[in-house]
Amino acid sequence: METTIRKILFMIFSIISMQYLSVESADNQLTLNGSTIYGNFLADIYRVELFVSKKTRQAEEIISSSAPKLIKLTFLLDIGQDRLKQSWLKTLEMALGNEFNNYSSSIEKFISQISDIREKDTMELYFEGSILKIFLNNSLMAEIQNKIFTHAVFAIWLGNHPIAKKTKEGLLGLL
Repeated sequence: METTIRKILFMIFSIISMQYLSVESADNQLTLNGSTIYGNFLADIYRVELFVSKKTRQAEEIISSSAPKLIKLTFLLDIGQDRLKQSWLKTLEMALGNEFNNYSSSIEKFISQISDIREKDTMELYFEGSILKIFLNNSLMAEIQNKIFTHAVFAIWLGNHPIAKKTKEGLLGLL
């Protein structure tokens, strides 16, 4: 019941405030394109928001653009380091497919920075061209420069095989 109420309140807030939310990043102003809650059948895991320089409902337009974009994850529960690392590895393996082993240094750099997550912690993934900057609670954790890896991480949410169809629809503002 509480989870359903939280989802409804979040959706109402998102609809009302979506046109007003923006993020300043470097010299670029990014606007909220869409947001949703990601979870599984047991629990809501995080709220995910997509900020872009130009709003669109076309995933391919966002993915193919070298313009800055930001995925913000606000965690809704505590997650231990080991569990979080396993989840990221599994998700990256699905995103990279047969190319997974070719990006072991980028994956290791990314995974090595993961620590325990507490409820309300934020992880921001800032994408610009071939660069991925990862922030935890506004502190830079890692910077990875690898175009294919960066593209694969972003595709987790908006690619042809996203982590969840509803998540992709929410980020595109279709829900």
